[in-house]
Amino acid sequence: MHLLHVLRDRIGPEAIAEATTRPLDGLAVATYYGCTLVRPKEVSVDDPENPTAMGDALDATGASVVDFPFATECCGTYQVVDRPDLSLERSYRVLRSAVRAGAHVVATACPLCQHNLEQARDRFAESDGIGDLTIAYFTELLAAALGADPLPERLGSVLESHVTVEGGA
Repeated sequence: MHLLHVLRDRIGPEAIAEATTRPLDGLAVATYYGCTLVRPKEVSVDDPENPTAMGDALDATGASVVDFPFATECCGTYQVVDRPDLSLERSYRVLRSAVRAGAHVVATACPLCQHNLEQARDRFAESDGIGDLTIAYFTELLAAALGADPLPERLGSVLESHVTVEGGA
């Protein structure tokens, strides 16, 4: 059972909202499922065409989940070994889509997706505002909302920049 199944089917967004001690209000998050979480359909963690489990969990923390067209597109996966140019191009398209949707953070659930997206972000940092994106595991964002300390530096800085706290930004 994938953690997204547990969050959706056993815990639920209401419990996540109740447990949130550090709301992520003001943080725009693009939930990136990639291809391996939703394909093939028989073993998918969510609806292959319109997955919502990660978004529902993050929405419960107060984050603004942004809809972006490349949420289930492949980042190039293992092509990074044999065809890094292909992986960079595919990952760049995902990041460009997230930036155009207004995301501050791209949330992932796959370490290879995170690696590929970070490689593309670093390679194309000067293009289309891509260098401003933080790539994070969705669990890191949940941990932050649930009050975990200390936060990874890269996550702490994006939260400090975008999360609205009571009494101001």
